[in-house]
Amino acid sequence: MKKSLFKIGLIIVFPLILIGMINYGIDPDYQLNRSYIKPLVSALLEGKNIAGPVNLNSRVLKKEWLAEMEVPEVLVLGSSRTLNLSHEVFPGKTFYNASVTSGSVDDMAGFLGIILDKGKFPEEIIVCADQWLFGDRFNDRSWLGLRNEIHRFCEAAGMKGPASPWQMKNDYLKDRVVKIFSGRYTLRAMRLRGKSEPFVVSDSLAAGKMMILPDGARKLPAKIENTPLHESEELALQYCYGSADENFSDLQPEKIQQLSDMLHFLKQRGCRVSVFVPPYHPKAFDYYQKSPGYEGIFKAEEAVAEVAAQYQFRVIGSSDPNQLALSGGDFYDGVHLKKEAISRLFKSKSW
Repeated sequence: MKKSLFKIGLIIVFPLILIGMINYGIDPDYQLNRSYIKPLVSALLEGKNIAGPVNLNSRVLKKEWLAEMEVPEVLVLGSSRTLNLSHEVFPGKTFYNASVTSGSVDDMAGFLGIILDKGKFPEEIIVCADQWLFGDRFNDRSWLGLRNEIHRFCEAAGMKGPASPWQMKNDYLKDRVVKIFSGRYTLRAMRLRGKSEPFVVSDSLAAGKMMILPDGARKLPAKIENTPLHESEELALQYCYGSADENFSDLQPEKIQQLSDMLHFLKQRGCRVSVFVPPYHPKAFDYYQKSPGYEGIFKAEEAVAEVAAQYQFRVIGSSDPNQLALSGGDFYDGVHLKKEAISRLFKSKSW
């Protein structure tokens, strides 16, 4: 009986161990083995550029990076919609862009938790208030990589976190275990037989590569940055048909309260905050205006403006591109401005 149980155990356990070793060892999407993080941080702190799959695990990278650097005078907290905002817009000031793909208010709290440990806050903070953050359809949980920092900031700010520290840790570990023993990830690892794309440290910019720059901003490949109008219009409509994030009618009060609590804390710390409401491509904006079920987008913009006004913080941007004199050619898809366009928008403001 004992031998039979031992054999059954081997049959079950050995394949799991093998899967875990393959997934962790090859790790084609840089999700498990983080030995590459510190060398990249060192290179970025030395002013180097990094080419490669820079969206993968960017929270962990920027967490380590921000912890090692001096507090900047200007800090950007946001999503991919502010990732290409660079120091060039803020001449003469130290600058860091802590935006991450699918960034949320929880991510912002996490990065502010790192700043909190330094005992000094930036003079100017830009907060990107993506409309979908305040509905019930956006459920990305990548912020779990910042769980400890989120807890520290929420405690200091009197802000309700996304979950209890125990729950965040439990969810994070559960997510890690699922990834380590994922058969699908093993198949991907074996198919690629290595990393999907290597990281390359460079002193120069590569036109055809996505890169992360020493100020935290992202540089897109030229073919994306130069997306022609007809392609951006097509991509905008594809986004409308394919994304459910904007498909909400009512706001989640607790999410608006999260933003309010964060801004209240920053006001107490003497920070000047600019709340950015990112615009939609004209085709996307027109679609959301005319289609039922997307009222939440516009309610979110109104609520964000009310919260900003409460603390006497300014609002930059609008869901409506027409209000900002933006055309379809200023976007490379339904929700992302090209670098020149977002730079122009922010340069028009007095800093």
